[in-house]
Amino acid sequence: MKKYIRGILAGMACAMLWSFPALADKLDSGKGVPTNLELDSSGEASWDNGDSEPVRKYDVKLYRLTNGDDWRQYKSRSTEDDSCEFTVSRTGYYKIQVRAHFYDDTYSEWSSLDACGETFIDEDDTSSGSSGVPDDWGWVYSPGPGYDQNGVPITPGTAKPIPNYSQNYGTSYPGYPNSNNYNQGQPAQTSNTGWVQGTHGWWYKYANGSYPANCWERINDKWYFFDMNGYMQTGWVWWNNNWYLCLPDGQMATGWRNVNEKWYYLNESGVMLTGYQMIDGKMYYLDATGARVQNGYSPDGHRFDENGVMVA
Repeated sequence: MKKYIRGILAGMACAMLWSFPALADKLDSGKGVPTNLELDSSGEASWDNGDSEPVRKYDVKLYRLTNGDDWRQYKSRSTEDDSCEFTVSRTGYYKIQVRAHFYDDTYSEWSSLDACGETFIDEDDTSSGSSGVPDDWGWVYSPGPGYDQNGVPITPGTAKPIPNYSQNYGTSYPGYPNSNNYNQGQPAQTSNTGWVQGTHGWWYKYANGSYPANCWERINDKWYFFDMNGYMQTGWVWWNNNWYLCLPDGQMATGWRNVNEKWYYLNESGVMLTGYQMIDGKMYYLDATGARVQNGYSPDGHRFDENGVMVA
């Protein structure tokens, strides 16, 4: 059986090399990386095209300095211009990275994080202002970055959209056992400093009045995702080209999770996995949507039992 599994894994590796040549072709290391990156204290970012070839758009990542010397991604966006403006909710040191998308559907490598000098953004230039309360003006509920009101990805990919069931407070959650710390789908703490329930959901207030927005934040050793308006998200979240699942109390899910009668697997970083996966010594197949194949066959003909374990 072990030899059989090793053969399957080797075959998978070869199949991946042949199945996805287009993905490797999209990165063209010969194309110029954007240069002269700048970020001012008001959040205005700019750069120059590092190639003579016209650029269709740029991808931009904003990083914030945390834990002394750890640069952690804070926001991201795409723009057709050679500049953009970021709004931040927390004071601190920031940098940007940029890559170019060309009209032949290739892109450059990311600029080095050291290509942009660090910039300090103080409280006067943050979005929290003097009140430290998320701005409700013009607020529209969004299932999360990367997809629209109906849970459909803004940029279509191979994975089909997964139903989003955000804000199901007080209801049962498939695959998640009821317990005292579940608290009926609500964060366990509420206070003037900490978790606050606003008009459109829960947000987290820091001692200085600011709040996390459009980012993951670790609170009491648990990870939570906050939308661009600072509200905690539940359900499926599309972030940095990966699907994540946030439980009804907001914390990031890991391991096996049953959603709408289908099983999904989130690794220790919270990323939803697809394809063949060896988990606890057993082989599973997760389709393009992340759902586990059970009582059925994978595209290349392997059979899986009622628990999703490969048997042939």
